[in-house]
Amino acid sequence: MYGARSIFEEMDQLRQDLSEFLSGRALSPALPSLGTMLAEGRGFPRVNVFETSDRYTVEALAPGLDPESIHVGVAGNQLTLSGTKPGLPENIEPEKCHRVERRTAKFQRTLTLPGEVERDAVRADYQDGVLSIDLPKAAHARPRTIQVQVG
Repeated sequence: MYGARSIFEEMDQLRQDLSEFLSGRALSPALPSLGTMLAEGRGFPRVNVFETSDRYTVEALAPGLDPESIHVGVAGNQLTLSGTKPGLPENIEPEKCHRVERRTAKFQRTLTLPGEVERDAVRADYQDGVLSIDLPKAAHARPRTIQVQVG
C-alpha cells in the first residue's frame, strides 16, 4: 500500500510539506509543497467508491480540469486516474504574478476495487468538476443466486 516507504516516512513527509506550505516557503519551486504531494497521487482527486450487486461507481472530485487531460485506466481490479491540473495560463508571465496558489501539476492515483470489472463496459463522465466512473462488475465477480431444488 505504501510501497518501499513506511507509513512513518509518509507521515513525516506530509508534516514537512504542510509546514513548508503554511510557512510560505513552498512558493519556491525548489521546495516540495502540498501541491507536489497532491500531484504525486497522495489523495488527489478525492473519491467516493460505491458498490451495488452488479457494479462499482467511483465519483472523483476534480474541479477545474480540462476533460481532455483526464485519463481513466482499468486493469483487473485496479482503477487508475491521471491527468494534469492547470495552473497559470500560458500567456501570463510568472514575474507579473502577485500570488500563485494554483500550480500546474500532473497527478496519478490508483485505486484497488473489491473485485474485477468488465473493462470494455466502463464509462466515465466529467461534469461540474466531478468525474463519475461506472464500472460493471465482471460476470464471475457478481453474486449468483442458486435455486434450491426440493425433493
